[in-house]
Amino acid sequence: MTTRISSSEPRFRRRLALLASLALVGVLAFTGCGSASDVSSSASTSGTSSSSSSVADAAATASSTASADATTTTDTIFDTAAAAEAFLATLTEDQRDQVLYDYDDEIKTTSWSNFPVTFVDRAGLNLGDLTKEQQAAAMEVLEALLSEEAYATVAGIIGGDQYLLENSSSTETSLGQYYIAFFGTPSDTDAWAVQFGGHHLGINASLDGSADTITFAPTHLGVQPAVYTNEDGEEVQPFDAIYLHRRLRVLRQPDRGATGDAHLGRGQHVRTR
Repeated sequence: MTTRISSSEPRFRRRLALLASLALVGVLAFTGCGSASDVSSSASTSGTSSSSSSVADAAATASSTASADATTTTDTIFDTAAAAEAFLATLTEDQRDQVLYDYDDEIKTTSWSNFPVTFVDRAGLNLGDLTKEQQAAAMEVLEALLSEEAYATVAGIIGGDQYLLENSSSTETSLGQYYIAFFGTPSDTDAWAVQFGGHHLGINASLDGSADTITFAPTHLGVQPAVYTNEDGEEVQPFDAIYLHRRLRVLRQPDRGATGDAHLGRGQHVRTR
């Protein structure tokens, strides 16, 4: 799809927002729930920690065991399978049964959503029920699968949802909760899939080592609040890089419309048009 940019500023911004929503994945929905006015302007000063807050911590601090020079689809598939196997090794037998599904299990198509987990039941394990070691291992699966920029965006979304839980007037207690599931056995030679998500985030990645392909579909990224301050006092804007990337592309091609490149996994390159 080619989009022509109007000289009208409001229309330009609407077009830019639409293009930004396509930046990270081929099929991407960009939404927010509610408004920034629902969020308190002051950060929580409570010393109470919750299981969901440790999920945000794990997302922000997980140290990847994937090779730093993974630059091909083959490398990404190999690293993601290895990270998934390492995660499974941290689980009990019952937990493994909960996270593993048959590749063609129909729940794969019904268990993903951008809504909070109380609205739509998710497949797999709730990271809030895992130990810190298990949470870190789960996030390392995403680190292996995604590019550095994409992983930072995901971590920012999770952190934003935790901020929303702690600082908004929402009565939705499931904010900050995320689930992970595998469909098929993690492998660098056969087809399998990773599903990860919760509020404002739904990632479905199908990896097939035999065909050397990775497909991100359907996938949803959203964020609320758009800007927040983390516990270290740093301002976080999860979609800032997306908007900047798209803005530069549009400004360079003001009369020809806009196309874009999206870098998903470490070795996965997707062209959007």
